[in-house]
Parts: sequence; C-alpha cells; structure tokens
Amino acid sequence: MKKTDARSVPRKIVAQPLAQCKPMPLETDALYTCPSCGEQNALGVDPTAGRRQTLLEDCPVCCRPLVFTVNVDRDGDPSVERVDRE
Repeated sequence: MKKTDARSVPRKIVAQPLAQCKPMPLETDALYTCPSCGEQNALGVDPTAGRRQTLLEDCPVCCRPLVFTVNVDRDGDPSVERVDRE
C-alpha cells in the first residue's frame, strides 16, 4: 500500500460570494465616561485586534492614564465593558 503525504492530498477551497463579505473598518469609536473627571469621550478601537481587548490610553480632558476592557461584537462594533484608573 502506498503512503499518502498530507501535502499531496488535494484540498477544496471554498470562497464566499462578495455579497456575504462585510468589510470591517480599521478603527471604530466606543464612548466612555472618564472615572477621574467625569467627561464623556470616545476611544478608538481596532476591531481586527480581537474580540476582547485591554487598552491603556490617557483621558484627553484630564490626561490621567486609564485602562479599558473592550468587547468587539461580530459586526466589529466595540463596547467599553470597564474603565479603571491605572
């Protein structure tokens, strides 16, 4: 019996029709309220960086460092789950 190398087995490639492919933006904004100064701000999130992200950014109003926990849904829309002072 002849051995078959896994590399020599033909593979079937399935392509999705273009109508089903939804382009994902490179950055979308998620709103949050700064726990230090109370101002509402927008955080830029890269939806291609993973479903659950931890980010470190300074508040643009009071300049204090903040740690964000962000969830990104299947459509690429982010939501801030948690904001803490560093």
